[in-house]
Amino acid sequence: MKKIYTQLEKAKQEFAEEVARVKKVELADYDFKRYMQDYDKSFTKFRSAYKNGINTAKSATDKHFEEVFDILDKAEKEMDTFGNKAKEIGIDFRDTKQYKEFQDLKKILLSRKSDISEKQKEISKLM
Repeated sequence: MKKIYTQLEKAKQEFAEEVARVKKVELADYDFKRYMQDYDKSFTKFRSAYKNGINTAKSATDKHFEEVFDILDKAEKEMDTFGNKAKEIGIDFRDTKQYKEFQDLKKILLSRKSDISEKQKEISKLM
């Protein structure tokens, strides 16, 4: 009787092991590697878009800085010409409306150059 009981227990254990193997085979259908691949693709897209955005911002900022610098340079040259012309005819150009307009413009442009320089530094840190 003991022998039969032992054989029965052994068969029961083998059956349980076989059921466990079948369940493992069923679980093998679940593969989470594809989610990692999906994440990798998503991150690659994000990184590219982010980098493109930063490059676009850098280009726009650099271009704006050049334009502000050119405007200031042209305005200063014209003010020099204006000042020389005013001296020729005996007028103190610093009391003119044009000089005040120039000073207002220069203040705005110098402030903008400073702001743009700060933006360029921020963008450089992001790159």
